[in-house]
Amino acid sequence: MILKELKLLKFRRYSDRYFQFNQNINFISGINGSGKTSVLEAIHYLSLTKSFRTNINSEAINDGQKYFQIFGNFLNKQSLGLLINLNYSRTDGKRVIVNGIPETRVSDHIGKIPIVILSPDSVHVTDGTQSERRSFIDKILSQAFQEYFVNLLEFRRRLSARNQTLIDYFKKGKNHYDAFFESQDELLVQYALKIHTYRMGFQREFNLIFQDYFRQFSHISKTVEFRIIPNIEADDEEKYEGFCLRRLKENFRRDLISGRTSTGPQYDEIKIILGEHDIKPFGSQGEHKITQIALIFAEGKYLEKIKDEPVIYLLDDLFAYLDARHCQKIVDFIGKHNQVFITATDVKETLQYGFEKLKDAMVIDIGEGKIK
Repeated sequence: MILKELKLLKFRRYSDRYFQFNQNINFISGINGSGKTSVLEAIHYLSLTKSFRTNINSEAINDGQKYFQIFGNFLNKQSLGLLINLNYSRTDGKRVIVNGIPETRVSDHIGKIPIVILSPDSVHVTDGTQSERRSFIDKILSQAFQEYFVNLLEFRRRLSARNQTLIDYFKKGKNHYDAFFESQDELLVQYALKIHTYRMGFQREFNLIFQDYFRQFSHISKTVEFRIIPNIEADDEEKYEGFCLRRLKENFRRDLISGRTSTGPQYDEIKIILGEHDIKPFGSQGEHKITQIALIFAEGKYLEKIKDEPVIYLLDDLFAYLDARHCQKIVDFIGKHNQVFITATDVKETLQYGFEKLKDAMVIDIGEGKIK
């Protein structure tokens, strides 16, 4: 997938701005606060219908305005155009229009424009909470498989309903696991099983790609592994459903007191093992950074394999904390594949890592509004 043109209306600091890009490397240059990251954020909206910087859409509206609009003109590998318009207003919410036809649901759009992003928040993949690590998997699988995304949304809806029922039962003094709970749990477990199945399949395929990129980008002489430890461990689907239902029933009293369901894929643990230990407490800053980059490129390769469509890379502050050797390896890779957007405060400093060899690289100076 290639983004040819981008238009922003009342989005962040841009009241009305138009960009053209090339199909290879695009530097978004400018001082801090000039709006570099906002360009990446807009592309992220066009792909995943949300920001990577905030969960509150209204924060992306230009000061004093009531709405924002983002237009993107994409071209897939069959040279077919995809004109995407994402609108958000304070009164009407969000709407996505593709080639002039509104999406029935915003969620239907997920996966049409495969992207990956490296941003300062990417540290959470290696140094964050279990919830943040699970979100990394969910984002990839939701782009790769519409069925996964639909099942994930339905599981979360039913889980929220179960938690609310726990709270209601506790308030009413009802402390028995009854037929109503059992019937609801049987449905919940069906969605939990599908999430579990996708995640375990993902682990097997993703690990091979991740380990390969880690070897390419790193001079660290340690093995690496992306490991999922499921909350419910079972050899097959039938056992998973039985184990999960039994745990839900056994933990009912405890869940009743806490008002929260303690069993299911929402508590799967994710570990990134570097050498013999989880990288979170033991990895150095450099090890974290290079592992994050290997994860991001593995994400892109995985999506490209599943979607059979080139992935767009959004790289925000790529060169922070990396030495020249690591940077050169990444440059050698991304200079040959895919469309890439890279933010940089000082392009001249960045070019020392090898981008001067890439004749097709485009530099867009946000501050001056010029293209070099």
